[in-house]
Amino acid sequence: MVFKPGDKRPKGAGIKRGQKTKKTLEQEAALDLYKKRILDNLVPFIRAQFNQAEGMTVMFQRRKQKNKKTGKFERTGELVRVMDINRVEQLLKSDGQGENYYYITTKDPNVKALENLFNRVFGKPKESIEVEHKGSKVIILD
Repeated sequence: MVFKPGDKRPKGAGIKRGQKTKKTLEQEAALDLYKKRILDNLVPFIRAQFNQAEGMTVMFQRRKQKNKKTGKFERTGELVRVMDINRVEQLLKSDGQGENYYYITTKDPNVKALENLFNRVFGKPKESIEVEHKGSKVIILD
């Protein structure tokens, strides 16, 4: 039986209460997959958001070279960029901070990213809007 728009449907026609359409089920499955993928990579995403909020920084370490006469490693004047996150953490925890490595900021902090982080943790602050109506001021809190 073919129905035209506006025709009366028989009792019990259509999707049952509480059931979901095939399209809705597909969308929910896709959203679940997307959420799982984000949760699997949450730590790098959070680190990237913090990097945006703090500004882009680069760590350099003084290159060490073995002295042929003494056999000891000595620092040279050459700086090498540290790319390994484990090495960065190791240098930050080392004694003689600042002697073995340097930080250089190459990009200003992103205020919007910092604001986003604060809003996620502390909630969005209330905003007030001043509206003037027939000479009297009304303050609306949003």
